[in-house]
Amino acid sequence: MRSILIVDDDRRILASLPGALNTETSDVRTAEDAERGLALLAERSADVVLTDVRMPGMDGLELLRLLRQRAPE
Repeated sequence: MRSILIVDDDRRILASLPGALNTETSDVRTAEDAERGLALLAERSADVVLTDVRMPGMDGLELLRLLRQRAPE
């Protein structure tokens, strides 16, 4: 089963996008900010991470930089 993580501070995105992506072969998780996203990824990795670029605190680009450092593959 593929794992998808969506990180976005917009609750409308977090409410609507998983329904469009969730299939019988995908597990979709959501996080309202980058810090929560990192916590979810520490529990279980994801095959795909979709993130907003502009978010309060850590932005999406910084999140992706951290993810590439932790798991370059």
